[in-house]
Amino acid sequence: GRHVLLLAWSALVLAFFSVSPGKREVYLFPMLPALCIAAAPLLPGLLRRQVTRSVLAGYVGILALAALALGAGLLDGADWAMRSALERGIDAATMQAFAKWLCGFGLAAMAILSWARPRRIGIAVVATTALLWTVHGLGLMPALDPYSSSARLMQRVGQRIGPDAELGMVAWREQNLLQADRPVTDFGFRQPWDVQWQRAGAWLEQAPRRRWLFVLKQAMSPCVDPRQAIDIGESNRNRWQLVPGTAWKPGCVAPPGAASARDDAQGNDD
Repeated sequence: GRHVLLLAWSALVLAFFSVSPGKREVYLFPMLPALCIAAAPLLPGLLRRQVTRSVLAGYVGILALAALALGAGLLDGADWAMRSALERGIDAATMQAFAKWLCGFGLAAMAILSWARPRRIGIAVVATTALLWTVHGLGLMPALDPYSSSARLMQRVGQRIGPDAELGMVAWREQNLLQADRPVTDFGFRQPWDVQWQRAGAWLEQAPRRRWLFVLKQAMSPCVDPRQAIDIGESNRNRWQLVPGTAWKPGCVAPPGAASARDDAQGNDD
């Protein structure tokens, strides 16, 4: 009875969140513990079967070898690794630290697999998974987070405009707002770009010496003097610019077709 209840609840979660178009894989995670509890009575019998133990051993082995191969490639400066680092702006020291964590995990996973075979493979899977999440949380993500999020970019923005400046955003992403170092003025998260610019222009005119706009480069308005726009960097494969209030042309009204398209992915961080 209780297994049917757990499985039925999981099916309802799957059906409900499959309707949502955004990040459904995140919202489905809470049903996994229920599925594990429902399947738990089957585990002892499965682990007694040779085919199950072989599959689990293969999983741990492939995970370990993949980590070792990736880590070795990063340490050796392989072309694909250098291209990836260059695209994300990752420095050599960060790449080296990331590679060492990967190699350490791969060696540890291989040691666990050698110790566990053939009868303790269930323990090996649990230990390897725990080790993977530990390495992910302590080593991999802390190294990559400044480059995979907007943290470094928004830090540069704050340093460039100074502590006393006011910041507005046009065509922004959620990460930009969350990782800004001060309160931010926005002009409509889901509004078309030309509508955002109309509101932003009026806001800039009120205090042009103190106010700045953080803008997606492809959404730049013709009402901005391009000579004063500052290319502040790249994040999530997008280029971003800073616009001082003095760059806004007073009284300018952008034609309806200019910067009017709204990026369908706005707000969905890549």
